[in-house]
Amino acid sequence: MKDEGVAMGRAKFWLLICVLCLALLAVAFDNSEAQANLKEAVKSLGAMSTTNDFDPLYSDPITATSILIKELRVIHRGQYRTSEGEGFGPIDYKAAHVIWCIRALRALTGLNFR
Repeated sequence: MKDEGVAMGRAKFWLLICVLCLALLAVAFDNSEAQANLKEAVKSLGAMSTTNDFDPLYSDPITATSILIKELRVIHRGQYRTSEGEGFGPIDYKAAHVIWCIRALRALTGLNFR
């Protein structure tokens, strides 16, 4: 009788573990779509777009910050035209993307990067 109770307890334990794993998988799949949206929003920063919208980044600022940091590249020091409304000369879209990523990081973290 006691062995049946232990076996039933183990079965309930493993059933609970399976349910928790399925719940975590559901969250992970839902989160991957959210991450894809964040990556798309970050990729669009500075890219021939008239609007550089930070609003999607505020939905998950920690993940957005991680994605933004991965986008950073070294650019030469100087003045860059990052949109049609700024200055004269051609727009360097690679530099504009990095500059807009830094602007987004400032907006999300409140930190100034030098």
